[in-house]
Amino acid sequence: MSEENPILSGLNAPCTPNREPVKVVLMSSPAGVREAIHQLHDARFREATTWSPLLPTPEPGIVMSINTHYRITS
Repeated sequence: MSEENPILSGLNAPCTPNREPVKVVLMSSPAGVREAIHQLHDARFREATTWSPLLPTPEPGIVMSINTHYRITS
């Protein structure tokens, strides 16, 4: 991947004070990632609409999606 992906470039971006990013990454076939996203939504773990679009990986046929949640730190 020669161009930098804006979603991936934010993985190590600094966070505001008292907030820590918690990132959940799903990697599988496109159908597998979509199914897992909907299962996590049904389990009330993460909203289905808050996941990134399906992103390519170096492995053919495998994509990923990222969900970032922010937790409050002391």
